Amino acid sequence: MPLSSNTQLGLIGAGAMSNAIVKGLINAKKLSASQITVTDISDQQLKSLSDIGVKTINTAKDKLGNAKLAQSNGVIILAVKPHIIEPVLKDIRDSITENGPLIISIAVIQLKRL
Repeated sequence: MPLSSNTQLGLIGAGAMSNAIVKGLINAKKLSASQITVTDISDQQLKSLSDIGVKTINTAKDKLGNAKLAQSNGVIILAVKPHIIEPVLKDIRDSITENGPLIISIAVIQLKRL
């Protein structure tokens, strides 16, 4: 899927991997900060991204944050540790249809766990 000015990218999890992906895409001018939304439970983790103009949602404060992200982004990267993947998938499952969004998981999990 090519990235364009219409692409909306959402990342669930704001750790080192998400930071690297977001900053790499922005620095390479593949996406602008306004095209990216990131959720996490930690304001501290989100701060460096919000400082560069990325939209952020603290899911400890907004329990529907992951679902909102899934509804408003065409591509979602699940950048969370394996033990967090199941609760995240439960958060977004009602927002997923046959037509999208495209979901990419960084965590390695067994399919039978899903």
